[in-house]
Amino acid sequence: MGWADKNGSSPDTELDLYSLKSLEDINSDPEFSAVEISKEDFETYWHLAKSKG
Repeated sequence: MGWADKNGSSPDTELDLYSLKSLEDINSDPEFSAVEISKEDFETYWHLAKSKG
């Protein structure tokens, strides 16, 4: 899993230049299957992704 924030990013990953889309908009693309997660889960996954570089 890649990551990107205002301080850097992992290879081949960058911040989106546009505002966030709704889950419905994201899921309208068959490439994605987005689900809502809690803030706590997000922080856990974020720290895991950043620790892997």
